[in-house]
Amino acid sequence: MERHLIVTDIDGTLIPSSQKVSPFTKQILRQLRDDGHEVFIASGRLLALAESIADQVMPKMNIICANGAVTRADGNLSVTRLGEKAVMTLYDSIVQSPVTMRLFSLDTTFHNSTDPDTLAHMAFLRQGVDTPTIYLGSREATAAVADQVVNGLVVSDDPNALAAVFDRLEATGMFSLSSSNPHNIEVIPKGISKATALQKVQQDLEIDAAHTLVFGNGLNDVPMFANGTGVAMADAPQAVIDAAKTTTNPVTEDGVPKYLANYFKFPKTGANND
Repeated sequence: MERHLIVTDIDGTLIPSSQKVSPFTKQILRQLRDDGHEVFIASGRLLALAESIADQVMPKMNIICANGAVTRADGNLSVTRLGEKAVMTLYDSIVQSPVTMRLFSLDTTFHNSTDPDTLAHMAFLRQGVDTPTIYLGSREATAAVADQVVNGLVVSDDPNALAAVFDRLEATGMFSLSSSNPHNIEVIPKGISKATALQKVQQDLEIDAAHTLVFGNGLNDVPMFANGTGVAMADAPQAVIDAAKTTTNPVTEDGVPKYLANYFKFPKTGANND
């Protein structure tokens, strides 16, 4: 079969809440790379946390992360940062609102949260990964790290507060904004997204949309679907399913490797015979 590009989101698509890549997923993705296909993960995670999953799958796996602001392909790293002015605009846009902010460098999470559940969740994502979290308690502390920031995240369970922050950020014209779920705003350098990173990869590899498979379960995956065959997880939000060409089983049922094994007509095994 002609060389294909396979791009898969991480959380809720490639891995479940356990943060563990299944043996069947490893088997299929490794086989595809051995057969000459190009395999990427695409995530909103910072580089160090994306690497922690990529390294479970196979050595030197290609990565799109930070929602497209960072790409690692064949060992070459491309990074677009928010910029100090944009970071401080983000800070000023949220500081009086009942929301929390996370800022990400390549290996560090900066945040302004004191909520125990939020801190526990960040610690869970970092399990087994040597990447720090640093509390930012003031505008001055934020300014001191602003030049390191690649992308950010605004989080709240208050939809009205989140919508108000979204409107303020959008009005500045300084950011690309997306969301992985109804409780967050992903803040990305202007003109950058998972989709733009995918387009650049396609150009570099000379692989067209007809030979690109894209897997996702979040709203931020939808723009990538326009650049290939979009495959949504069966338990994704309806808006994601509607935007995809087709669906596959949930991540808890190895949806990504099952779809790929069928698409590439791999021999049936005990892991994929249902």
